[in-house]
Amino acid sequence: MCGIAGLITSSPAGSAAVAAMLAVQAHRGPDGSGQWSSSDGRVHLGHRRLAILDRSARGVGCERRLKRPKDRPQRREALLCS
Repeated sequence: MCGIAGLITSSPAGSAAVAAMLAVQAHRGPDGSGQWSSSDGRVHLGHRRLAILDRSARGVGCERRLKRPKDRPQRREALLCS
């Protein structure tokens, strides 16, 4: 089961706080992790990933698409889902 973390703060330590949250959740997603911070440093998102192996032809090459958090810098958006 994946794990997610997030924080809205004015503190410059927000990214480190989310990293600490993700470290506590390492058992929930040992197959990968990712973090995203807004350009103004107020919003921080993190994700721990538990890989589900899809051995079908449909699952080939999907690893790149599954990176989290998803961000769209040109629109100042980020999506975090499990």
